[in-house]
This record gives sequence, structure tokens and C-alpha cells, in this order.
Amino acid sequence: RHELPDATLKILYGAQEFADTNRWNMFRLGEAMLTVVEDHPGALYLGKCSYRDSIAALRSSAMLLYPCDSWRSSETFCTVTLEACATRTPMMISNAGCLEQQWGDAGFVLRRPIDVPSWTTIASTLLQDVGKARAYSEVQAKLAERYDVARVGQRVYDLLCGLTDGTGHADFVEQWAMSA
Repeated sequence: RHELPDATLKILYGAQEFADTNRWNMFRLGEAMLTVVEDHPGALYLGKCSYRDSIAALRSSAMLLYPCDSWRSSETFCTVTLEACATRTPMMISNAGCLEQQWGDAGFVLRRPIDVPSWTTIASTLLQDVGKARAYSEVQAKLAERYDVARVGQRVYDLLCGLTDGTGHADFVEQWAMSA
């Protein structure tokens, strides 16, 4: 805190719910997160918010911290990291689930179990060196483009059209794609 006295940690999407569902998690990250909010100035618990508000929060943030540390594999894509890529928000993620494989080239990856003091030190260092944190911007742009809704929709459409057998199913696929 002393290194970045004006920094604000914004916590979105229900930290209380996270703590409740991870109450018996051996790392007790959910409870630690709530302790940070309750006991530290500069931590702001926003709870659940709309999609537009979450994007606005990402755009106005210096960094996304995503310390996922579930005891079971829970991340299979992680939309919030895609949103961080689309907004070019530097990110620091854990290696839980698919995070490292899917998004590791676009941000800083830290190993589990989550060690809050280590994350704090590294995040503080990165926030003071904006150039280092922004170095991933080019990779983020490519990933955001790769997963663009229109591009993915076209790939699904092409795949479905390629699966037709010439018996009229292509018309159904085209009608379905147009209505989606």
C-alpha cells in the first residue's frame, strides 16, 4: 500500500459468494479477499455489476488480477481474460484450469497455490512499470481478434454448412445462422 498510496483495488462479481462457495478451500482465498476489503483502505468491493459496468471497470483499470485457485478445474475459457485482452488491460492470472494454456502469452502467470503477499509484491512492481505490463498488448490484440464474436460466428456457420449432405439441410443451417 505504501508503494501505491492512490491505488484502488476494485473487486467485482460477488466476492462474498466466492468466499461462501470456497469456505473449505485449503487456501481460503475467498476469506482472505474479504479481509482485504474490510481491513484495507483503497480496497473497494463493488459486488455484481452489469456487463457494461464491468467493461468500464476494465477500461479504467491499470491491471486485471485474476487469482483463480479452485481445488477443482473450473476454468475452461475465462471470459474476463478475453475482455481484458479486448480492452488491452494488462493482466496477472494464476495457472488454474485453462488459464495458462489459453491466456498465458497475454499476461503474467503465477503458480498456485496463491500466495497473497507474493501477488501483492509482483502486482505492485508491475503497476509501477507500465511499460512492462503493457508489453503484452500486441498479443492481447491478436487473441481478442481471434475470439471476436463475428469471426467465431462465421466459423461456426462455415462448419455447419460443411456438415450438410446436400439434402436441403444447408437451407436450415442458413436460416438458423441468420436468426442467431
